[in-house]
Amino acid sequence: MLFSNASTRRHPVLVSSALCAWAVAVGTTTLVAQNSGISPKTAMGAGANTRGISGLGYGFGVDAHHYQQIHNADSFTSGQTPLVVRSIDFRMPSTYNTGNQGGQTIELELWLSSAASGVDAATATNSFDGNRDRPTSRRVFTRKKLLLPVLGTPTNPSTGFDFKIALDDSFLFQPAQKRAVVLDFWNFTYKTTTYNYYCDGWTRARSGVPGGPEVAMVYATVPAATGFGVSGPNGVYGGCTSSATVLARHATDGRSLVSGFLFHEWEGACGVANLPGVLILGASAIDVTLPGTSCKIVQDLLILDPIVTDASGNVHHTWALPATQISGIALLTQMAFLDAAANRVGIITTNGLHSVCGVGTTSSTAVLTVGRSLITQFRS
Repeated sequence: MLFSNASTRRHPVLVSSALCAWAVAVGTTTLVAQNSGISPKTAMGAGANTRGISGLGYGFGVDAHHYQQIHNADSFTSGQTPLVVRSIDFRMPSTYNTGNQGGQTIELELWLSSAASGVDAATATNSFDGNRDRPTSRRVFTRKKLLLPVLGTPTNPSTGFDFKIALDDSFLFQPAQKRAVVLDFWNFTYKTTTYNYYCDGWTRARSGVPGGPEVAMVYATVPAATGFGVSGPNGVYGGCTSSATVLARHATDGRSLVSGFLFHEWEGACGVANLPGVLILGASAIDVTLPGTSCKIVQDLLILDPIVTDASGNVHHTWALPATQISGIALLTQMAFLDAAANRVGIITTNGLHSVCGVGTTSSTAVLTVGRSLITQFRS
């Protein structure tokens, strides 16, 4: 199967490990409630005037890009203390901390994961997917608009980690496991002009501080014309009515239909709780009406992926997309639900979608820089 969903790709051992990790996280919440760790720690000990510290415009600029930071397990100021990360914070550079930047709105999604086996700041490559361990990846900040803050004034400069991003989901970092932490930024913002929002960064090579790299970064822009995927209607059929007299609907944000995206969501709604159904994936458009109803099937049935509505009668179904290049692949999708009270055949269907996958980023455009990243505070 070319694409996998989040529920079917989990191995029982991984699920058990995840449950154990969550139990540890819950058990240690009280202990780490006020803890934070800043990486790279060498930057914090080098002094504010070192040439290694300067403003870096990665992650939050008003241009679409994918940006990744790899932080070694021993690069944190918190040492061996476990952290349940609930906030990620950044600091303004000295020349941008007096209220002279910010005010723009970007669209951002953040993931945290452990690094893949054998990967750290020194061995990372320019492969975003190759640097991270997929089973440990968590979407900690779901895609949303974020106002870049204006921090500090000429008489009261911002000197702390005052740019704070409260996460939607937590991530357990256990330094004793000696696995690097990978932070992925997906910036979905396109503007006619590029605007760089600078945060304090660390560049080991120009710092004069001896020693190996503690951090690394990978950066790639997403081309405006073909970078993200797109999604639109497949035909004019708009769905049929459920037993709750709600028109069954299907939607997706086509922009995240790119290779290596771990949390692409297919959405549906019919207003009836706990209904089983399927996400239908096809390649050819058809027009078949279910007997005695106004409900239609609008594409062939290549793959039927099981789904269930939640307590509100909605579906949020996640797929992890492969790391192989999928640009140009067309997907026809529709949802169908078993709703015995809706009509004589007990089936309702949604509108159909025609989606085309985008280029995303490629290894030829992704640039690896070892020993460089934003100075980042991971806070409980």
